[in-house]
Amino acid sequence: MFERLYHYLHKGDKQGVCNDITEDACQYVPRNFFLQIFSNVFTQLGDTLSNPKTVLTWLMSYVSAPVYLISLIVPLRESGSMVPQVFFAQFIRQRPIRKWLWVIGALLQFLTIGAIGIIALNFNGFTAGWLIVAAVVLFSLARSMSSLTSKDIIGKTIPKTRRGRMKGYSVSVSGVLVLTAGLFMLYQSEEDATINFYTNIIFFASATWLVAAFIYSRIKEFPGPVNDKSLTTTAFFQVLNC
Repeated sequence: MFERLYHYLHKGDKQGVCNDITEDACQYVPRNFFLQIFSNVFTQLGDTLSNPKTVLTWLMSYVSAPVYLISLIVPLRESGSMVPQVFFAQFIRQRPIRKWLWVIGALLQFLTIGAIGIIALNFNGFTAGWLIVAAVVLFSLARSMSSLTSKDIIGKTIPKTRRGRMKGYSVSVSGVLVLTAGLFMLYQSEEDATINFYTNIIFFASATWLVAAFIYSRIKEFPGPVNDKSLTTTAFFQVLNC
């Protein structure tokens, strides 16, 4: 099924040579192409449903968390996942098979986002605020590991001539789902803007990472070269520019 759809989408495109990945990996390009699209779609949907500027901010306000903690949510969620990549890079490159690091990261994101929903239902004030902030920090670390690993997996499993198209399909499909989810949240929030509504959204969002982890685990990855050297200054800035 994957091969038929893959060849249909790339019909007439003769640039499908696998001159930048191994011959073994080339045999599984159609399968890996769609599995990475599907996993990315689910993570994008989860990001939207747990948006720090809307859903998480509303939850923090509902549990009466201190304002200064609410102001930390967005930078921790959006920027906090970048700097740790510097420290994860060397660890990832020491593993010949790396997809499981992405899976672990996705499972941690599933747990941390789900924990936010549980915290919102059971705690209030200062305690709830700090617990949610702690969950967001752990989420950002897990997201950092998955983000960096995904770049590496794409480089090992998808030819350069296909990567841009794969990203385009991911953005298109996830865009439709994100728009639908956004419209639903906008409409429903006017009718039922309760804690149960928002925590249900959070729990559903957490489940998207669980589904994405399962999908990603089905990717066929072959062992690659490992790098046992310490992280150099050049590599440090390369990671920051990823």
